[in-house]
Order: sequence, then structure tokens, then C-alpha cells
Amino acid sequence: MTTSTELRELPIEAVKPNPRNIRDDIDETAESLERLAHTIKVDGIINPLVVFPSTEHEEEESWLVADGHRRLAAARQAGLATVPALVKESEDAAAEAVKIMLTTGTTSERLNLREEARGIQQLLDLGVSKTRISKELKQKAQHVEAKAKVARAPEELATSYYSGAVDVEGMIALQKLETEDPDLHAKVTKRIAGIRSRVDVEREIEQVRRHESAEQLRAELEAAGASEAPFSAQYGDGWEESDLDAAGEPLPISEHVSRGHRYLIEPWREVGDQLRWFARVKAAKQELSEEEKAARRRLRALNKELALTAVSRDKHQRRKLQEKKPADQATLQRMMARRLWREAGFWSVGGAWDPDNVKAVLLEELTGLPRPRREDGSRNDHVLFDEWVQWREKAKEKFERLTLGQLIFVWEYLGSRQQDRELQKAAGYRQVLDPNGESGDHFAWRMEYLDSLPAWGWEFDQHEQQALQYWDEQDSEAEEEAA
Repeated sequence: MTTSTELRELPIEAVKPNPRNIRDDIDETAESLERLAHTIKVDGIINPLVVFPSTEHEEEESWLVADGHRRLAAARQAGLATVPALVKESEDAAAEAVKIMLTTGTTSERLNLREEARGIQQLLDLGVSKTRISKELKQKAQHVEAKAKVARAPEELATSYYSGAVDVEGMIALQKLETEDPDLHAKVTKRIAGIRSRVDVEREIEQVRRHESAEQLRAELEAAGASEAPFSAQYGDGWEESDLDAAGEPLPISEHVSRGHRYLIEPWREVGDQLRWFARVKAAKQELSEEEKAARRRLRALNKELALTAVSRDKHQRRKLQEKKPADQATLQRMMARRLWREAGFWSVGGAWDPDNVKAVLLEELTGLPRPRREDGSRNDHVLFDEWVQWREKAKEKFERLTLGQLIFVWEYLGSRQQDRELQKAAGYRQVLDPNGESGDHFAWRMEYLDSLPAWGWEFDQHEQQALQYWDEQDSEAEEEAA
């Protein structure tokens, strides 16, 4: 797209507000506009407007504003006859003007969410691709698409986004739900409509989904002739839980009904785990006190909310996985160290009283802390155990201070011990899969390890080079014979 720019002084009457202006209507009685008009009257317009030639009034020359609608209104109030403007010529003036409205903010009030969504939708209407808009605004394409959909959404739902109650990730979740389950989407949007405080959309979706599942389950049970147990059944009160048959298998609903069992539905639980069955017992169990019942009710209320919180937490963590920098370097280093400490089994080092355990030796080398040894028979097992525990704690403190690079190499080192043992024999250097030997996966792991050794700074010595050459010759001959 070709664009040229020229600074000119234009008659104010020939400069028109852009009909595609994405901003909300300017309040010409607003105090802020009056202050701007006073400043312009005293100092003039410091930052020129940005305009494009208008094609709507061919009989007279005129221009449409791309940036500077408030300055133009203030200049009119100040009584200016002309305004300075950067006149831009473009093959696609309409789209270029909207793009400027979206990206220019040095002299303007910041765009609100409604204005941004309106601008994005206008660009799409003008044929600008989602990918190009994403690059221009430096936003994810998924976010651009979601904001455009907000501009077309019913006002009640759009207001939830414009007010800040629902963020862009929440809108993406709602838009996805609308495609997958329109009925559930309608119920969720009705639930959150009018809320002006921050809404956890994933939590609301899961809560409505569980409630809907519970209602469907209740209808199914009532149709089968099942009766509901009293709420106190879960505390005993002459009832016991009875979900399984004598063989430990779940009973069908019809069997529960024939045995006189009664149900309780817990709508806060995950779908598929909301139904409990109870049977009367002849000998009533010990009654709970009112305090004990109140404590259990409190725990059940907490469990209800925490089950939904777990869904939101999982969604949050999965979104973090998509970020290029999900946390600062120090946090990532500690997370890696603690995970590696557990997964590699360092926490149990010394448990077998093996002073030459490979992991114990490695920890000693990494931390510089001498590991406990049974040098003579003077120390009993209890004393040695205590020494190992103390040593491990000190080693862990130092281990967590290793650099991220060191931790990655430790992980790679421990994970490649099997492949390294295979390089103790010439067969380990063969770079062609033997169909009568190892599996394809095993071969791939061995090749990955061979390829990674130079990254460790390892240079193959003459014997390794001879092994590689040997197999290269053998496999080349075999290939020629087969041909």
C-alpha cells in the first residue's frame, strides 16, 4: 500500500469528522474539551491533525480526520479559522484511517475497550485480514478475533467486556462455548449479565455445567421412580452410603430403586460424580453433635467452592504454559530445581547406606559437600541415618541455587545414563537401525544422545571415530549388496 504525507494548513470548515470514527461521541460541553480549547486559543495546535482527502464532496476539496477529532472540536470552540494537518494520500484511505485511530495515542485519550473493538471490526469490514491487524496492533490473532466478535455481540454481553468484568480470555471462552453448546452459553451469559465486578468465566461455565448436569440427573432419577434422601443422611442419622453391590460394582438405578435406596445429588461435584445413594440401617449410628454437624457443613461448603476454584486454577496454569516468559528467571530456576530434586530421587539419597550411589556422588560434586560414609564400625545406623538426613537438607539448599543451565544439564545427564552405557560398546555407534535388533524408539533415543554430545562440548576421540567409521563402512557395503 502506497502512502504519502504532506504538512498543510487547512481551512477548518473543510476538515470533517470521520464517519468511521471509532471513538464514542465527543461531549462538546465537557470540561476537559473546554480546557483543551483554551490551550489551543493561547498556544495553537502543537500536534497537527492527521487527515485523508475526502471523496464524498467532489465539488469542493475537503478532508476526513484520522487522528485529532477532539483537537478539531476544541479548535472550533477556540474560533480558529485554519488547523495544521498532516495530509496523507493512500490507496486504501478508509482502512488506513481506522488503523491510525487504533494505534495513535500520543495526543489522545486512551481508547476504551468498546472503541478498540469497534475499530477492529471496522478494519475487518474493510477487508483487512485478521493476521495483518494482529501485526499492526501487536496483539494475538485470537485476541483480535475475539474483540471483533464482541463488537457484534448482544449489548448485554458486550457490556460485560467493556466494563472490565470479563477479560479477553473470558470472552474467548464464551465464544468457544457458544459454538460448542449454545444452550449452555445462553445460561452462562444470562448469569453474568449485569455483573460489574471481575468475573471468572471458566469458573462460571463449570458451575453452570455442573448445575445443568445435576438437574438432568434429577429428572432421570425421578422418571425412574427414585426418591431423594434427607439432607442429614450424609451425616449418618440412620442412613449409610450404598453405591456398590457385594462384588464392588456400581448398581444400576433400577436396582437402587427396587432396594428402596434414596439418592442425594451434590451439584458442586464434577459431572459424573454428583450422585450418592443411601440405604436405611437398622441400628442407627452414633448421632453427631450440632457442633460436629456445623463443622461438616462448613467443610462441605468449602469443598463446593474449592472444586470450582481448581478448574480456574488449571485454566490459569495452562494459559501460563503458552506464555514465552511465564515467570521471572529466579522463580523458574527454583521450580526446576524442586521438580528435579523430586523426580530424580535425590530426596532418598543415602537411604540404602550406599556411599557410592551415583546420585549421592553427583550431589557431592555439584554442591561441594562431602557425603557421609561408614568409615569404621564406630557409628551405628541411627547416627549414620541422622547424618544423611542433615547432609541431604544442606545439599538441597545448595542444589536450589544452581543455575537453570546447570539444572537442565543435570536432568539431561541423569536421563541419558542408559544411552551412555550403550556407547561402551561399538554397536552403540551404529547410525542405521537394525530391524532385527533394537526398536525404532530406542534407536531414535540413542541417535538423539549421540547428536547431543557436541552440545556438551564433547569431542569424539579416535576410538569413537573409528567405531563410527566402522559402521558407516559396514552399512554402506550392505546397502550396495542389497541394491
